[in-house]
Amino acid sequence: MWTDEQVAKLKKLWDEGYSAAMIGAELSYTRNAILGKVFRLGLESRADGPKFSKPRAPRSPRPRRSGNMSELSRILARAASQRYREKRRTVTNSTYRKNHKGSKTSADYRSHLPPMPEMSKSDLRAMLRAAVENTI
Repeated sequence: MWTDEQVAKLKKLWDEGYSAAMIGAELSYTRNAILGKVFRLGLESRADGPKFSKPRAPRSPRPRRSGNMSELSRILARAASQRYREKRRTVTNSTYRKNHKGSKTSADYRSHLPPMPEMSKSDLRAMLRAAVENTI
């Protein structure tokens, strides 16, 4: 609830040109609450912006990227790609590739995977329902 003193202070600060965020900080309201009250009171809108606003920090210039990679960045990129390749290799996959020439969809490939349990439609629906409940 707005008190008469708060409304008077809002009108005074608004006429002096303070921003809604600054007035909100002074009166312990949000910026949107201040703007809503200003609209309901029919105060003059400021299309050109407030006279006083928070000073913004100057933006620091972004570092320029050169077309040539430095030696250090080349070494780091090479190490990262090697880690990625090593991570992709798994014992079962590499062993399978050495010993089997078929595709991953072949029955031969699937034979080394653990078997899927037989499930009825109601079991599948229950599993889906539980998954949906866990994601909400």
